[in-house]
Amino acid sequence: MGIQGLILSVVLVAVGFPAFANTSSAKKTVCTITINSNQEKELFRKKLPADKFRIVELIPESAPGLAWIEGWAGANWFKKACEKRVQCDVLVISGHFAGTFFGKSGQSLSLNEMEKASCQSACDGIFKRPKEVYLFGCNTLADKSLDHRRPEDYVEVLRADGFSVEEAHSIALQRYTPWGSSNMDRMRSLFPNAAGLYGFHSTSPLGKYIEAPLAKYLDGRAATYAQELDTMKMGDRNTKLAEALKMFSFRQADAAGAAAQPLVCRMSVKADSNGEMAKDLGLISATLHSEEPLRDLPQVLERLRHYEERGGAPFRAWRDSETGIVEKLRSMLGAKELQNHFVVRLGLLELLQILSGAQSVAVDYRDLMESTLKSLNGHRAQEICAQRGSGLIASQRLPSEWVERFASAANAKSRDTVFGALSCLNFATDPAWLKKGYPASFLHAQNWGDSKEALTRLLVAKPGTQNLDILLPLLTEQPMSPDVQSALAAYFKRPASTIALLKAARSARLLTDEAKLAIIDMTRIGGDDELKGEWIQFWRAQKPSSELVQRALFDHARREDDPSSWLAVFGGVELHASVRAHLVSLIEKPGELGRRFILNLLSRLTNEGEGLYGLAFAMTKDADAGLRTEAVDVLSRHFFEAIDPSLEPRMLELLRNDTDENVLERTLRFWAKRGTRDAAVLAAIDNVWVRGDEYGDVRRTASDVLAHLGTLNATMDAAMIDAWWGRLMKAPKDGEAEAQLLQMLAAGTWKTHARRDQLVTRFQRDLRSEDSRRRVFAQKAILRNGNPDATFLERSARELETAVRDQNWMGARELGYELEKFRSHPRVAKALRVFETELESSLGTEL
Repeated sequence: MGIQGLILSVVLVAVGFPAFANTSSAKKTVCTITINSNQEKELFRKKLPADKFRIVELIPESAPGLAWIEGWAGANWFKKACEKRVQCDVLVISGHFAGTFFGKSGQSLSLNEMEKASCQSACDGIFKRPKEVYLFGCNTLADKSLDHRRPEDYVEVLRADGFSVEEAHSIALQRYTPWGSSNMDRMRSLFPNAAGLYGFHSTSPLGKYIEAPLAKYLDGRAATYAQELDTMKMGDRNTKLAEALKMFSFRQADAAGAAAQPLVCRMSVKADSNGEMAKDLGLISATLHSEEPLRDLPQVLERLRHYEERGGAPFRAWRDSETGIVEKLRSMLGAKELQNHFVVRLGLLELLQILSGAQSVAVDYRDLMESTLKSLNGHRAQEICAQRGSGLIASQRLPSEWVERFASAANAKSRDTVFGALSCLNFATDPAWLKKGYPASFLHAQNWGDSKEALTRLLVAKPGTQNLDILLPLLTEQPMSPDVQSALAAYFKRPASTIALLKAARSARLLTDEAKLAIIDMTRIGGDDELKGEWIQFWRAQKPSSELVQRALFDHARREDDPSSWLAVFGGVELHASVRAHLVSLIEKPGELGRRFILNLLSRLTNEGEGLYGLAFAMTKDADAGLRTEAVDVLSRHFFEAIDPSLEPRMLELLRNDTDENVLERTLRFWAKRGTRDAAVLAAIDNVWVRGDEYGDVRRTASDVLAHLGTLNATMDAAMIDAWWGRLMKAPKDGEAEAQLLQMLAAGTWKTHARRDQLVTRFQRDLRSEDSRRRVFAQKAILRNGNPDATFLERSARELETAVRDQNWMGARELGYELEKFRSHPRVAKALRVFETELESSLGTEL
C-alpha cells in the first residue's frame, strides 16, 4: 500500500477575469496534472458532460525536469502551461503530498516552488483565476494543531517511506509547530480569489475509499455545475461536498483575498541594492510586528543572514531602530507554549542575535543547546540532526567554551546520543570548530563518527604517519613476524601514529587476531585520553569474537582507572563463558566499574539472577537520575517479583516521590506492563499527570497508561472519576489537557457512578467534534458505560471504518476493543471484519 494514503487531487475551478471571461455557453476547461494516480482525472472525464467541459493534461507523456525560475528546480511542463496563459476552470492534481506533490510519474511540485511560480504574472490563470479549489490529500488544509498522531510518529512514518532525516523533520516541523506558515494558510494565499477552498486537516482517504462519495457528489452537480461556477461568491459553503466527505477529515477554508501574496513574491529577487534592502527590511519589520511574527520566520532569517553578511550603514541603521522587535522576541522566547519547540527557539535566538548582536544572546543560545543535550532522547537527537545545513546551529554564534559545555552535557546523560546528534551537524569538519575544539576537546571529537575525514587531515600532517600505507599490509601477515612487531612497537610510541593507524584499519578490519593481541600487549595507554577514545571506537567496529582477544581486552580494561568505557566494546558481541563470568562477578563490587554500564550490559546478557536484580534495585535509590532511569529500565524488562516482593512498593514510591521525567516515564511503563488494578498505584499515576507539564511527555504517557489501566479494570474508583470530572470542567476548551482527561474518562467504567448522566451528556457532545480523537473517545465512553441502541452501534461501526480508512490505528483499536462485545450486530460485525483485514497489511504504511 505504501504511501498511497497521500494521494492528492487538487481541483481548481476558475472565475473569469475580464481578459479571459467565459461566456455562459463556453465550455469549462478541466486541466489535469497527473503526478501519480489518474483515478481522479478519469472520474472527472467520466462524470462531467462533454458538451460543457473539456479535459487538458498539463504534463506531456515525456516531461523531463528543467530549472526555470531562479532557485527553483521546477518542471518545464509547468513553465509551458504558464507561458501559454492556460486558463483553467477546473484543475485536478493527482499525487502524493508531504509539502511536495510527487509520485510514480517522476515529476514533483512543492509548495515552495508553487509560491515562487505564483509571483509570475504568466501563471495567473492557474493561481489567481480559480473560483473553486479542491485539495484531496493528507494535511493539505492542516493548521498547526495535533491530530491522531504525535510529531515524532509522523517523522517515523515519513522516514519509513524514504524521506531523509532532514526532510522528515522539516515536514513535521512545518506541520505541527509555530515554525513557518501552516499548509492551510499557504494554500489560502496561493489561491487568493477562490470562492471555495476545500481539503483535509489530517490524513486523507485512499483513492478507493474516496472514489464512491466523490462520484456521487459529481453526479449530483454535473447538470448544473457549470452554471453554479458562474454564480459562486466568497463565503459560500459547499454543503454538498461536506456531506459527501463527512466521514473524512474534510475542511473548507476561506481564501486570503486578492491582495494576499506569499512573502517570497513581495521580497526583492536579487537583494543587491540599497533600495532593494530598504524594501525587504520594511517587509520584515511589518512581518515581525504583526500578530503572527513566526509565520514567515524561515524566509525572514534567510534574508536577514544575507543582509547581515553584506553589512553596511542602511542595515545597521534599520537594526538599531528596531528595539521594539527585540523586546517582543525576548518575551516570545520565554513563552510556555514554545518551551518544547527546540528549533523555533533556536530561530528566535538567531534572530535576536542578528538584531541586537548582544553577547548575552550567544550565552542563551549555548544554554539552550546544553539543556537540550542533557535531556536528549532519540527523537530530539534526530531533530538536532535535521538542522544540518539550516544555519540555525553554527559554531561562530557560540562562545569559545561551547565545545567544553557540550562535553559536560554529554557526561550528564547519554554520551553516544549526544555525540551522534552533534556529529551529524558536521561540526568536526567546520574550521571554526577545529580552531576552538582542538586540542582541548580532542577526546570528544574522537567519538564522533563524522569526524573521521577532518581528524585524518589533521593527523596525516603530523610526523610518524607517513608510513601508514606500508604498515597496514604488514598487519595482515600471519603469523606476525618479529620485524613487524618491532615496527609496530616503534610506531605506537606516538599516540598520534596509533590513532592514524587504527582509523585507517577500523572499517577494513585488516588486523588478524594475532595482530590484535600484539597491539594490546604493546600499547600502554595510561592517561592518554585521545588514544583511549580511538581504541574504543576501533574495537566497537571490530566486534572481537575470539575468546583470547576478549580475555586480553578484559584484562587490559581491569588495569584502567575507568574500565567501563573499554567494556563498551563487548556490547555488540556474543561473550564467551569465561568473560561473562568475569563480568557477572563484578556486580558484587560495583565501584570497580561504571555501574550504569555494567547494569545495562548484563541486562542484555542475562534474563534473571539475584545479582543483577540486587544492583538494579539498589540503583533505584541512587542520587543520579540517569542511574535510576537505567535501573527502572532493567526492572521493567524482567519480572523480579519472585525474588523480592518489595519491588512493587519501591516502584510505587518512585511514582510518588521522584521528580526526574525520564525516571517517571520508565516507571509509568513498568506499571503499564503489569496491568495493575491497585487503587494506590492508579492514584499515584494520576498524581504524576497532575504534576506534569501540559504538553510534556510525562503527562502524555501518564494519560495513556491511565487509559490503558482503566480499560482493564471493571470499575474505577469513584473519587478518581470525580477528580477527573472536576479537572475537565476547569480545563481550557479544546486544549491538550482536556483531550487527555477525556481519554482517561472514556477508558473508565462508571455505569453506577453518580455522574454517569453528566458524563454521557458530555461525551455525546463530542460525537460531533471535528477532532477524530475526541469522536473516538466519545464512542468508546458510551459503548462502555451507556446503553447504546442499534442506531448508535451503526454509527460506531462507521466511525471504526473511518478510523481504518484514515489509518488511525490507535483510534481503531480503541473502538474495536469496545465493539467486540457487540459483534452479534451485523453492521458491527462487518466493520470489525474490515478492521481485522486491513490492520496487518496497512499498519504503519500510510502517511
